[in-house]
Amino acid sequence: VASWTAEQERFAPGLKPKYLFFYPEPHLSMRLSAGNIPEYWNGEPYALTEHEEKRVKMYFNTAKIAAEAARKHFPDLKILIPWGDPGFVWPLLRAGFPKELIDGSGLDNPGFERLPEMQLHQVALHRLYTTKKEFERAGIPNPELPYCEGTFVPTEPGACTYREQMDLYHRWVLISLAYGVKEIYSGWFDFDNGDYFGAEHYGGCGIRRRIPYCDPKPGYAAFATMTDKLAAANFEAWMPTGSLTTFCLRFKGPKSYVYALWTIRGKRPVTLTLTADTAMNVTDSMNNTRVITSRDRQVTITTGPSVVYVTG
Repeated sequence: VASWTAEQERFAPGLKPKYLFFYPEPHLSMRLSAGNIPEYWNGEPYALTEHEEKRVKMYFNTAKIAAEAARKHFPDLKILIPWGDPGFVWPLLRAGFPKELIDGSGLDNPGFERLPEMQLHQVALHRLYTTKKEFERAGIPNPELPYCEGTFVPTEPGACTYREQMDLYHRWVLISLAYGVKEIYSGWFDFDNGDYFGAEHYGGCGIRRRIPYCDPKPGYAAFATMTDKLAAANFEAWMPTGSLTTFCLRFKGPKSYVYALWTIRGKRPVTLTLTADTAMNVTDSMNNTRVITSRDRQVTITTGPSVVYVTG
């Protein structure tokens, strides 16, 4: 305790650690930690096996002992269980883990080349919905959900194209924001690795090529567009589109609403109905903006896999 406290004092203001993560990438069983809770898709609740019951008990007890000590000696730190898959924590919460000893989960959701919109599958991003609901059910309505390891979208030969990488990263962040993620410590990696690590699915995921080139991929510009359009904006609502493959998220910015739209594959027209005729700004992922004036209080734009932003 004394050693940790002394180390804390060496950090510059604003750089002191604020999270305490339990368990690096832990696992209860395939269906519990990496699966989907059946009650959320009209399935029958799991009856835990003897092996699963032992695993839950082991993690429950060790986490409780460690969390009690952490709360006593480091009361300012947020306790996150685990550093790992968002599906890990719900059996512990359902077993009655004390809500005063947990503040949320550290998310390790790698994604790779999968669609961010994928559902009911391993590492599916939409499993954050069940994670949030299970925290609410346990009496923790606003859990801390930072990404300690975000998605990795590789662009080596045989993996994603530069354009696909841009789109997957972009949509991954938007959906994560919609599920309450506020801090992303991993994702949109700056540049590819220059050694052998850059030749596999973790090291080749930068939005710039490796040193000494560091030339930007399209994702680099999309990152700038996203931070420009969503600066000081907060997620407000999923907007109904009448489609399961066309998405519209609404953010409340300091000046006006910001709408992020996309379609998973192909192109699709989307018509927005306004309260009054006005000029709307439509911005693509490269931050190119064109002005469209509504007619009869409607504006029609074309959506595709690349995110577009609409502001008034």
